[in-house]
Amino acid sequence: MEFDPEDLTLDWRPRAPLTPRMPCRIVQRPPRGAAVRGARSDASSTLVRIDLHCHSTYSVELVPALPRLRFYPLLTPQQIYRLAKSRGMDYVTITDHDTIDGCKAFLDQHGDVPDFIVGEEVSTTFPSDGMVIHINVYDHTEAEHREIQRLAGNVLELVPYLRSINRLFVLNHPTWNKFDLPTTPRRIEEYLELFDVIEGINGARPYAHNAWVWSLAQGSEFRVQSSRRRGSPPVLVAGSDSHSDAVGTTCTITQGRDRRSVLANIRTGRVAIRGAMGSSATMLVETRKLIEANLAYRLSLTDSRLRHAAWKLAATSGRLVARLMVQRYYRRQDALLSQLERIIQTAPHDPTAQLALPEYHPERITGLAELHAA
Repeated sequence: MEFDPEDLTLDWRPRAPLTPRMPCRIVQRPPRGAAVRGARSDASSTLVRIDLHCHSTYSVELVPALPRLRFYPLLTPQQIYRLAKSRGMDYVTITDHDTIDGCKAFLDQHGDVPDFIVGEEVSTTFPSDGMVIHINVYDHTEAEHREIQRLAGNVLELVPYLRSINRLFVLNHPTWNKFDLPTTPRRIEEYLELFDVIEGINGARPYAHNAWVWSLAQGSEFRVQSSRRRGSPPVLVAGSDSHSDAVGTTCTITQGRDRRSVLANIRTGRVAIRGAMGSSATMLVETRKLIEANLAYRLSLTDSRLRHAAWKLAATSGRLVARLMVQRYYRRQDALLSQLERIIQTAPHDPTAQLALPEYHPERITGLAELHAA
């Protein structure tokens, strides 16, 4: 029998306190060991959970308004693993920006861990206009990581390589791009031609941004004018995109008895997505945590009284800075979303449009709209 997300029982509660995001009761998973209804009672039919998108201290982040100022996520790889397991994740991955050093450090310390999957969030570019997007890649080797980074300057070369090595790769948060460049109908069509798997719930993104992605994959009206895919919707997956302690609050539910079968089932669409989503309030909480932790770290490194006083002053003003950063970010993101909504709404009625999409009605999306209402 085919995997049916509606078979899942939704009575789980997290095992550890959650970062304030959305109500905890929408962070859901079936009881451990639950199986797909009608499937054989073997290991391959067991439901498993994985947060497919999170960052460790090995990610280097740049402050958008101050590009020369770097900061780092809060948790070490080992802390991420422990927290994810405490929140019911059966498999754990870490997707640091353009590096697998955090994954390597974890494996160097613990050896081959059967329920740990190497991951990486790759920054890659469309050569036609310089738009930079993020792709998660999983279960690749060090040699493959080096080749991925070599090809990352051109997504049109990177994606064929990822297909050739048979790795799961995911387009992350499609409503975001690095330089806030306008997304055209042709670019959306390119997304759908290039990516079989797309992030459907990003735990750091608000409901409206996630719902826009759902609208790409809903209904029989969906079709892409490409030779590679005709009428086949993308697989949607979920991850927290945690840079602090929200690991495991958003997850992908699939089946499998080992890393290989878990990733294979995700690629074939045997998935359900569940979890918390972001808001300006939750982003403000996480931004303040990151500012305070990073400033505290810098304070611990200096012996100069003058520099110590400067960092302390910066720490006290961190709350105001965080609010201004979040407000600025959300103004830009809301403007981008408005543009994307217009594309979704007008494309089905525009006879010249190359991309035919369903109308944008996120409140009608069966199963997912209830998450927001919960």
